[in-house]
Amino acid sequence: MFVVFRRTHGKERNRSRLLRLLPLALLALLVLPLNAWAQPAYEEPGAGSSVQQQLRGLRVDLGLSTDSNVTRSNLPAERLPDQVISIHLGRDKVVPLGSNSQMVLSGFAGLEQLLRFHGLGKTYIGAEAEFQYRRSEEFDAPTFGINASATAEEYRSGLRDGLRLSFGGNLRMAVTDRIHLFAAAARNFRSASSAVFSTSDSSLRFNLDYALAPTQTLYLGGEYRRGDILSAGLPSLANRDLAKVLAPDDAFAQVGYTSYRFAGRTVLFTAGLNLALGAKESLDLSWRRVRSDPRRLPSVAVGGPAYYLTNQISLMYLKSF
Repeated sequence: MFVVFRRTHGKERNRSRLLRLLPLALLALLVLPLNAWAQPAYEEPGAGSSVQQQLRGLRVDLGLSTDSNVTRSNLPAERLPDQVISIHLGRDKVVPLGSNSQMVLSGFAGLEQLLRFHGLGKTYIGAEAEFQYRRSEEFDAPTFGINASATAEEYRSGLRDGLRLSFGGNLRMAVTDRIHLFAAAARNFRSASSAVFSTSDSSLRFNLDYALAPTQTLYLGGEYRRGDILSAGLPSLANRDLAKVLAPDDAFAQVGYTSYRFAGRTVLFTAGLNLALGAKESLDLSWRRVRSDPRRLPSVAVGGPAYYLTNQISLMYLKSF
């Protein structure tokens, strides 16, 4: 276990401000590509505006969430809640490779802003490529996928900026005309400004969709992760005993918290309801419960449970063009 200290100088702060502008500029380019302005002023009848054509295929998600434990602390007194406002933009391009396979290329960008702990807010931009194979057009024939993704993140906290990489495989299939199953396995890596937030883990997850009605879909999901866990709280001997690395956390400077990275496992459960508002827009309400346990118990008294719990409730507006 070692301790990381970081001092932010004026030049680094200016550089951080400039880097935050880059994802925002890329967001604007994703929404309205520059060549939209190069289209001729005259449009053929029924062709739609050049802006509409440029937006075709774009997905926009607007969200408001509550998180009961943004510190991921095991002690009730150190669990701090917050609310999150989010915007996510994405676009896919399907490249056919044959009668049974295709490549799906995705670009995405977005931002998250917390109302209380601003240092946890971030902007991000990334890309994903997935090879998909389906042996036949039969109704119950599964689709197999192999994917890789990369996401660059810029936080208001000086410790968390960096890159996320993920590699994995998945399966999609229709069980009945109302039930659809998704399952995936992945290996995930994160490289951050501070060693505390440079993590890796392996994950298994599934999702089950059930169509209650043509405009209503109930879904249940579960995920198991094994690898690095992050937690923040007041300095303690128990956390120091478990931690691989720790550092004073600038995102929680007003409460004097330290962040810790240690080995453990995490179990997530999600339940939600999606309500279609039209052919290309919907509302999504979900609840997620997260529990993380350290791989071993500390050798000193904890003063509370060794694991941490988090409950998240989210309301999303989803729109595609």
